[in-house]
Amino acid sequence: MQERHRLGEATTAADWLGISGTPFSGAAFFVGLSFLFVERDAYRKFRQWTLDQLAAATAYLVGPDEPMVAGETTLYRPPSFLTVQATVRDFAVVITAAHVLVLRFDRPDGQPRWVALAARATDVQIIASGEFLRARPTIVVRHGSQSWTIQGMARVMQHVPIVAAWKAALVAQVKT
Repeated sequence: MQERHRLGEATTAADWLGISGTPFSGAAFFVGLSFLFVERDAYRKFRQWTLDQLAAATAYLVGPDEPMVAGETTLYRPPSFLTVQATVRDFAVVITAAHVLVLRFDRPDGQPRWVALAARATDVQIIASGEFLRARPTIVVRHGSQSWTIQGMARVMQHVPIVAAWKAALVAQVKT
């Protein structure tokens, strides 16, 4: 029962590896590895909930005639081996057919409350990077001298739809 209690209290890699009493036992490694899969699944569900919030906020801000085409949010847990770190969720980017919005959240489990940027797609530059050698996927949104960084977890964040939607919005505005 004591081991079960320690399993429920484990929140870091050091906790997971120390469950069996030996730092690198096979059981501790298996439990730690399975925790990573459970955590990633939980973050995917949290991301989907956030995207639903972003779609509702976009409809409210720019109207139902210009729905969200793509969106992504900052969502990751800072790397820490010895301490528990809270989830980071501060900014999100939304692409519509004509605009780019950067929204800011009031708290990690809250609603998008502030509009940090609302601009035409032609006035914004979007740069996506990451996923190389397990680097944290990152989207940088630039407008003039300002920039916003949206970071996520590998295999959870999807920056390709953001870049594709932004490029489609650029092409659509050039045609009109």
